[in-house]
Amino acid sequence: MKYTELNKSDILSKIKNETISVEEGVALLKQQNKKKVNIKNTDVAVVGISAVVPGAKDIDEFWSNLQNGVDSVKETPKNRWKLAKDTVKNSRPICKWSGVLEDYDKFDPLFFNISPMEAYTMDPQQRLFLEESWKAIEDAGVNPEKLSGVKVGVFAGVAQGDYSQNLRHNKQKLDALTLNGGQNSILSARISYYLNLTGPSIAIDTACSSSLVATDMAYRSIVNGECEMALAGGVNILSTADMNLMTSNSKMLSSDGKCKTFDNNADGFVLSEAAAVVVLMSLKKAVSENYSIYGVIKGSGVNQDGKTNGITAPSAKSQKRLELEVYTKYGINPDKISLVEAHGTGTKLGDPIEVSALTDSFRKYTNRTKYCAIGSSKTNIGHCLTVAGTIGLIKVLLCLKHKKLVPSLHFNKLNEHIHLEGSPFYVNTEYKNWITEDGGKRLATVSSFGLSGTNCHMVIEESPYESKCSNHQEYQLFTLSAKTKDSLKRMIQQLLEWLNGKERIESLNNISYTLNVGRAHFEYRVAVIANEKKQLIKQFSDLLTDEGKIDKSIEVDEELISVQLDIDNVLKKFHEKVKSTERKVCLEKIKELYLDGKNIPWENIYEGEDCMRISLPTYVFMKERYWIDEIDNVNYISESVSMHPLLTSNESTFQDTRFKLSLTGNETVLRDHRIQGERVFPGAAYIEMIRAAAELSEKRKVYGIKNIIWLNPIKVKKDLLDVWIDLSKKDEDVVFEISTQERENVKIIHATGKISYETDDSSEDVVIEDLDEIKRNAMKKLPIWNHIIDYLSLHL
Repeated sequence: MKYTELNKSDILSKIKNETISVEEGVALLKQQNKKKVNIKNTDVAVVGISAVVPGAKDIDEFWSNLQNGVDSVKETPKNRWKLAKDTVKNSRPICKWSGVLEDYDKFDPLFFNISPMEAYTMDPQQRLFLEESWKAIEDAGVNPEKLSGVKVGVFAGVAQGDYSQNLRHNKQKLDALTLNGGQNSILSARISYYLNLTGPSIAIDTACSSSLVATDMAYRSIVNGECEMALAGGVNILSTADMNLMTSNSKMLSSDGKCKTFDNNADGFVLSEAAAVVVLMSLKKAVSENYSIYGVIKGSGVNQDGKTNGITAPSAKSQKRLELEVYTKYGINPDKISLVEAHGTGTKLGDPIEVSALTDSFRKYTNRTKYCAIGSSKTNIGHCLTVAGTIGLIKVLLCLKHKKLVPSLHFNKLNEHIHLEGSPFYVNTEYKNWITEDGGKRLATVSSFGLSGTNCHMVIEESPYESKCSNHQEYQLFTLSAKTKDSLKRMIQQLLEWLNGKERIESLNNISYTLNVGRAHFEYRVAVIANEKKQLIKQFSDLLTDEGKIDKSIEVDEELISVQLDIDNVLKKFHEKVKSTERKVCLEKIKELYLDGKNIPWENIYEGEDCMRISLPTYVFMKERYWIDEIDNVNYISESVSMHPLLTSNESTFQDTRFKLSLTGNETVLRDHRIQGERVFPGAAYIEMIRAAAELSEKRKVYGIKNIIWLNPIKVKKDLLDVWIDLSKKDEDVVFEISTQERENVKIIHATGKISYETDDSSEDVVIEDLDEIKRNAMKKLPIWNHIIDYLSLHL
């Protein structure tokens, strides 16, 4: 008899009798579970999620806040928005509460091959959606670089950002960068372009329902076979105070900064910011390829209110019609639904309309009462507008994953217009186990209703299987990599925090598999070998105490034939010796090749092993501030942006021409330029800084910089360092001096030289080489090894 034909009791018996190993038994049980999964063509799995919300920089922190009933709405930082006096002259008092993100103004442009100058002109919504998309793909256990050329769709729910106002107010040049930086169509296309994704890339704006409508479109794209995988979600950043002023003047906002959904004191919502992305694929693909599954979309639909009492007025009839259409089309019985994540904005009249529609829809199928919990994440983080639907979906997915219900906050007395008595619903106000009466699959819904009248309703079921834990482990190889040393160091720290925070750890096989197969591999790399959690933690901890091991940046080599042969040879031995003590020896060789920059065919290593892709900590971006502020009068200019990234301010007087650059050590230009561990200002940056200052001072182009004398390097340590650029005329030339002041009255000169400007005859002495002649003299071809030998002979 083949082991694959055994039933569950036979498998358990053979494990007990040691006829098969524990690992083989677990693999067979998993295979059996997969065979039992009843998959419909309309079932779509959510395999990856990522979000940043008020009070939480990632999904784990968000879940912690949900289960502990944390309200992340705070008083808005006083320096968040600069308001012109005439803006608020005829306005109601601006609401002082909001759910804002901490790092709304920060970004890691170099990771995405974007210049710092372009980063300044990009709406922060573009930046955040780009980062969260990358993290969601990694959370799914997918190497983003392996998606090149694949039909992966991107569906983003987003409204037009207001960051462009800051650019105009600060007299920022209107060019191709500002055009691309403010377009919603570019927002969804950024990740498609960066990863070379070939599926649909669409930005959707239906107001508050945007991101759930985007997820519905992604769902349909998967079902219809238009995409193999899809990213869906949304983003909302309040770059100016305009939305606050408009909603405040419209009397939409809560008077006390609390969103009191379903409560009798409900008087409005609180504005908030967020970015969230989910990764979708067909359930059939997710099961067959061993993805961890957060939940399964069983059905979804979108409709429009049509003509109502007003274009923004909600319609109970339209909501009920949509819900019943979804249940009928996909064969869903609301009697089995035990959680509703409501739109629930906390308005006295809006909440009752939603509950009334749901009650009528459920009553077509069941007469049961108080069996279905209802709540809203807006009580935790406020209303994040276009991204609210995806945040509600992620809340449901986390509840399904942990099999828990979380409290809906600020509920004391039921809204007098809501009738829950005798209805299927109750407002859940506690953290508790999510138990289904018949022991069946947990089933939930998410609703999102747009100010535009566009509604979306979605039904989600829990995963058909769970990833298993295993105490018996073989030796495994674990890798981490990053584009910078600082990112790699923080990724090690992050993984250690994750490992230490787990009472029971996932199979080490799954962790190894996900880190190796489900991640891109960059030039800063570390690798360790371990066969138990304690050993794994120690080895990664040792890397942090010996930073020399993460200092090295290697050149990733993907094509040398001899290297591929070496890897193939190692893999052959690895699979031959996989059950022997030589497994670790083979892994050491693979580790050596990896740290040498070689491209490892990771899938081959795990051939025949039953590994799952699991959720692990994702890439740590090295973020810096790229932000142009609003202005409160015509004289205010954010000079660090309007002038040049290497010039903080113009300190000139009538007598002297002087510019200043303030350095913290975290700037892009310094971050990766270290000499013997010290951050040193690069020579090329001197030239660009001088050119920019000289052109700003004279309002004409620099033709040449000459007679440069390098005296002392600029080293940035812990404290803020001001670099001074002084320009003065001497005879026919303009001379420059770059200096810093170490302490009072101690001036250090770093470089001096001369500048010449363009004139009408500047180009007369420029010699243009004959390029065709150069090409003819460069026709001789040499084998690559000649260049390698020449390179090595230099002892570099």
